[in-house]
Amino acid sequence: MIGQKNNGIKQYLTQIFIALYFIIFSIGIISILYMVSMTLTDVSQIDSLNRWVVNFWYPEKSREITHYILCVVGVAVYYILYYVMTNNKKIITYKLNDNIYSINNIIIILLISLISNILLSLNLRPGFHNIIPRAMIWGIIFIIPFAVNIKKINIIFEKIITFITQTKISFILLSLVTINLFYIIYPFVFQDLKIMNEFWDIPEKTIVHNKVIDNNNYIIKNKLIGRNIKYDVESKNMPTNDFSLNPFANNNENILQLGDQIYHDSNVLSLIGPIDEIIENMNANEYRDRLRQLYMMDNKYKYKSTSDTKEQTEFIKNNFTELQCQVLNRFWIHHHNHVIGPINEMNLGRDVSQIYMQYGWLNTVFLKSILNKLGGINYHNYSKLLFSFYYIYYVLFIALMFLIFRQINYVLPVTILLTAGLNKVSYPFFYIAPGMNPIRHFFDIFVIYFLYLYLKDKDKKRNKCFLAFSLVAALLGILNNNHVGMFTLISLVIALAMKNILDWKNKSYYEMLIMSVGASLGIFTMKYSKVGAQYMTGYFKAGLLGFDMAGYIMPIIFAAIGSYYIILIKQYKNENLLKYICTFLIMYSQGLLLYYVWGSDINHFIVFSPLFVFSIILLIKLVVENHNILQRKRQYLYAGILTISLLVYVPSVFSFFKQKNVFDNIFKSHITYEWDLPTAKFISTMNPEYFLDSIKLIQKYSDKNNIFIISKYDSFLPFLAGKYSAMPYFDVSWYLITNKEIDECIKIIENNKPRILFVDTDIDRSYEIDIVSKWSLLGVFHKESLLRYQRLYMLKKIYNVIKEHYVPIEKAKIITAYERKN
Repeated sequence: MIGQKNNGIKQYLTQIFIALYFIIFSIGIISILYMVSMTLTDVSQIDSLNRWVVNFWYPEKSREITHYILCVVGVAVYYILYYVMTNNKKIITYKLNDNIYSINNIIIILLISLISNILLSLNLRPGFHNIIPRAMIWGIIFIIPFAVNIKKINIIFEKIITFITQTKISFILLSLVTINLFYIIYPFVFQDLKIMNEFWDIPEKTIVHNKVIDNNNYIIKNKLIGRNIKYDVESKNMPTNDFSLNPFANNNENILQLGDQIYHDSNVLSLIGPIDEIIENMNANEYRDRLRQLYMMDNKYKYKSTSDTKEQTEFIKNNFTELQCQVLNRFWIHHHNHVIGPINEMNLGRDVSQIYMQYGWLNTVFLKSILNKLGGINYHNYSKLLFSFYYIYYVLFIALMFLIFRQINYVLPVTILLTAGLNKVSYPFFYIAPGMNPIRHFFDIFVIYFLYLYLKDKDKKRNKCFLAFSLVAALLGILNNNHVGMFTLISLVIALAMKNILDWKNKSYYEMLIMSVGASLGIFTMKYSKVGAQYMTGYFKAGLLGFDMAGYIMPIIFAAIGSYYIILIKQYKNENLLKYICTFLIMYSQGLLLYYVWGSDINHFIVFSPLFVFSIILLIKLVVENHNILQRKRQYLYAGILTISLLVYVPSVFSFFKQKNVFDNIFKSHITYEWDLPTAKFISTMNPEYFLDSIKLIQKYSDKNNIFIISKYDSFLPFLAGKYSAMPYFDVSWYLITNKEIDECIKIIENNKPRILFVDTDIDRSYEIDIVSKWSLLGVFHKESLLRYQRLYMLKKIYNVIKEHYVPIEKAKIITAYERKN
């Protein structure tokens, strides 16, 4: 009777468990089906939607309907499975009854299931490359209680742990991940440099359905940016919009606010509320008719956010990335000019005090020297050399880990996670951002290496030189990049200070001397290595280019740092000297995190993530080696760390190839050109013919290494011509932060009185025509197009002040040479 009663309780618990289990896992089913609906259904749009309809129209409704239909079918099938399983005595008797034999087991399994399904429901994105991995994970988690006997799971688990922690398996995984790491960087070192057209005004051609399409004509004909006419350098006449209806057309401040109901973005008028009521109530009687007509004109392009034809859809898909970077006006040329620009200026003899070296003095000098030995300073040599430092740094980094960890089980997860970080970075961002390059913090490896050798070697007489070498590496780091180098030196001094404080009886006067000398030399080096222009530092500190950081990020950061401190402090009683390497790394990591706090973008975190991961894994090693219980269970720990690393890594591989395919498609879907200039050999979607006559013009009228130039091409044209810009900033429009910078640019021209001044050929045209209407198919670029307009307008302000002293003497497609009047 008792046995039957127990069996009845088990079956009752099992039935409750299955019911709750299916309800919980339906969360994952519904989320996955929502991703399917996102993939299958576009957001519905209707062109020229009347104003009154807006408040009654929900464009996501078609997607919701698709999701509902999929859920009706999917959930029905799902609960048919529930019926089959609850009526299958074999499953209940031989599987679940053995697994679900206590309330504790039920709670634990249901809790894990709930957490798993909630996690699977976060960050939902369209695309079967996102759906399939989630569906597989959902299926694997779902089937575990039915397919695996918990009583026997330990045996299977032990076999899995033994297998994945084998040295042979670890080396296979390390080899595969290293190949991935090599492949990420491969195109930039061993293949031709590819630069997309990042200039809005330069024409290009797209291949759509085997037909070659002129971009500018197509954009204008199909009004993809609204009623504006897209300017290009081939225009015979400078196009202007018909502003005759627009009472605000001459408002150069760009944005005019009239009360709370009318605002004007350049020539784009928006009205909030009934038009007649607004116009009647405003104090602009003379503008009423024109406002009404302008509103009706703009209204034709409102809410048009889906294309009319497959050809338009394909055209936008093939051009979206390029058009975005053209509107942003900051891609490969702009970003890498912050490195190759100073190199070029230094090579051409510019006074070092005038050169802005954002990424550091020593690496600028070093790269200049190497490039000259490689055949000259040009884009192709520069790209290959700069990206080669990824290989150099990561080879040394992995070698350093093998030296310190002595076990591949620790080296493997760090390598996996650093590769996952590079995979996860947007491929174009990785390509354009020199700030990602480890050359900026190259010397930290040597600081750690020599500090480790010093701590490891017990023969104090023999190893003193290692600590001196570590100090020298830190000082070189300051010369290489002031801030990162200073973080390294401060961390080294703190690690040595902790060593002497914690072991005061055996204090080292040599270490104290190194600390004192290091601090003094660090301050001296920091002060006197700030060569070159420093005009952006104050702006960066004030928040320039810093993005908003979510409120929960700071607590997470310091909860993690606090946890590290607590664990590390517990290890200070042990003799293992790795605790001082950990001390160095936690201090150094906090300095590096300042870069993320300033930028508040995940890519700014990934830049230094290898060092963050290294510090965490090293702390784990320290804890394991100091606790016998953990040493006996270390295989489980290895397996857990490896599993977490692979869960992060595998999705990152899909992300990498997706982003790379988007980038590669730009050059497959466009007519491309092979540039063959001494300073530029690369493949591009922009035709070099539009630049050649301007290069000749610069070389014809300039016999010096520098030129005075007012142009949106000033970060590109001078370099192509073998010159550098003599203006205070090498990319002027991007550095006109306040009127102070505008005045400095005017002042340098007035003081130097250059005989020849190079100016954009289209400097006198209206840049308002470049603004993308927010109601157009490419309306997502509207805000950035306004910012671009404002930057170019600031550039024009410089020209307007000095133009009375100059007269044009020869014109090229994009640049005109002006000669100073007597």
